[in-house]
Amino acid sequence: MGSGVYGQVAKCLNKTTKEMVAVKVFCNTGGIHEARWEVRQVVQLLGQPEDHLLCQGIYTRKYFLEEEGGDGPTWRLKTPEEYMSGTHEKIRTDIRNCKYQCLDDLVHVSSSMIYPLRSPADHEDRRQFVDLLKCLLTVNSEKRISSSRALQHPFIMMSHLLDPGYES
Repeated sequence: MGSGVYGQVAKCLNKTTKEMVAVKVFCNTGGIHEARWEVRQVVQLLGQPEDHLLCQGIYTRKYFLEEEGGDGPTWRLKTPEEYMSGTHEKIRTDIRNCKYQCLDDLVHVSSSMIYPLRSPADHEDRRQFVDLLKCLLTVNSEKRISSSRALQHPFIMMSHLLDPGYES
């Protein structure tokens, strides 16, 4: 499907659901492993995948650590030190942290960025956009919004702007 600095995106068939899915295949970038940073950013913005999904992952143990919990095994993202001791790969320390802790932070981006909030309708429009984005980026395919439901989302239908209080 495409390639970039960190690897390639391949179109694959999910054998369980028979759906086509996009799979990111990370590559090693000259001994400096930036893929761990990318995984960390995805976890930070979208949340960690559910434990049962991580249990099925091919490279889960490279980036996550399994710990025993009261309800069975749970996973957490490895610290840089845990990652380096297990892989003996260097991690870039000069990569800037993402300034957003989660996608919801995009709703509150300062007005000098993206587009200014001129009215309550602008704020609601941005909130609905972020909601749709979160629905589309849900890691668990069983919980991800379908294309037909996405087309009915308030952001696409603009139904959230029908409120008389949002007239400009």
